[in-house]
Amino acid sequence: MQIHLATAFDQNYLTPFYVLITSIFENNKNSNFHIHTIATGITEIEKEEIRQFVIKNNSEISFYEIFETDLKGLVLPQNRHYTIAIYYRLFFPSLIPNHIQKLLYIDTDIVVVGNMAELYDIDLSEFAAAAVPELNTPVKTHPQLGIEEEGNYFNSGVLLINIPEWKKQKITEKAIEFVHNYSEVLVFPDQDALNAILYKKYKKLANRYNIIPFDIPADLPKRQYNGFLKDKVIIHYTLSVHKPWKFTSVNKFRYLYHEYRELSPRANETKYTDFNLNRKSVTKYLKIRATENLLNYPILLKTIQTVFGTE
Repeated sequence: MQIHLATAFDQNYLTPFYVLITSIFENNKNSNFHIHTIATGITEIEKEEIRQFVIKNNSEISFYEIFETDLKGLVLPQNRHYTIAIYYRLFFPSLIPNHIQKLLYIDTDIVVVGNMAELYDIDLSEFAAAAVPELNTPVKTHPQLGIEEEGNYFNSGVLLINIPEWKKQKITEKAIEFVHNYSEVLVFPDQDALNAILYKKYKKLANRYNIIPFDIPADLPKRQYNGFLKDKVIIHYTLSVHKPWKFTSVNKFRYLYHEYRELSPRANETKYTDFNLNRKSVTKYLKIRATENLLNYPILLKTIQTVFGTE
């Protein structure tokens, strides 16, 4: 069975893209993929290198172009490090060939650790899309988007799209219109817009298909990592402090990213994009790792609690 997969990125996410598709190929040996990609800022040589890697893994890839006129009027929050690439996902349904009925969109700050076929096979019936609701985030409702009930706001980094229904319901057009009309209330622009127009109109997926940092128990020790990951399919490094290519990443599963990077054509790339041995970053790094070690070695934690009387 061929799985139609979509992802979008710019030149800043070339290595994460390679890590993503490497993790997919490594954990889905029995599946064949057609990857539909919008990639801006990369050269034709880089595209050909990607194409050869995909072919080597018994899959296909198609590149699509997005034009400035398509993106006109789409805003970016001033206080976040977003690029216009966050909107690219909205355009896939109109770009891919008409015979494709279903598309699985995934962000590039993701590693896949399980079977993608089981996700792709989910029946969408009359729903335009399926996604994982954010159940463990501190903010439970989003009244500025018309979302008053908890458990309905979803993360758009993983979207299973029913192409005919998406087009029939004019999801892309409505999302763009929402961004134009309500830019002042948007925090995560494309995601907020999709949530506003798909409120109670999307199929909810189990969170194992999109594990975000808030789903990972803060007190999870290393000895329980494998047990936690056992039934998971997608690990999503949302939020800046969780990006695994950062020196001071706080994500417990950052090591997965680097394991797949070392298996990818980008194995020789610098491990951290922000590596800096100044006092501030080193101090932060040591604090993060010390906290993790206390969780990993309960005897040490017990000893400290006893010494300092914190039990």
